[in-house]
Formats: sequence, C-alpha cells, structure tokens
Amino acid sequence: MVELKSGRYDLAFKTDDKGRLILLFMGKKDACGKIMGERYARRLLIGCRWQGGQRPLGPQG
Repeated sequence: MVELKSGRYDLAFKTDDKGRLILLFMGKKDACGKIMGERYARRLLIGCRWQGGQRPLGPQG
C-alpha cells in the first residue's frame, strides 16, 4: 500500500505489478492510521474474449 496526502484527503492505494490502480481508500486518517471514508476498487479484465464480438465501453472506448 502506498499512502499520501492530497489536499484535505488522506489516500492509500494498491497497484498491480504494472502500476495500474486496483484499490483506493480516500478520506481522513484516524488515530490508529485507518482511513475513514470511501473505498474504490476496480476489476481489470485483461486478455479476455468478449462474447458477441463486443466489449464493454471503458476508457479505451
């Protein structure tokens, strides 16, 4: 986990071996070091074959 502060938020995030963001915690850090706020996660589908010849829309379009 990488931790940093950006503006009024404390951030902690985890990346895969290629540096792509997998997990992000964003909020305020409490006295124990836990971040109280939002958790964001994403699932990467790499090398999958899409059924019906279409793939879901995303950043790569």
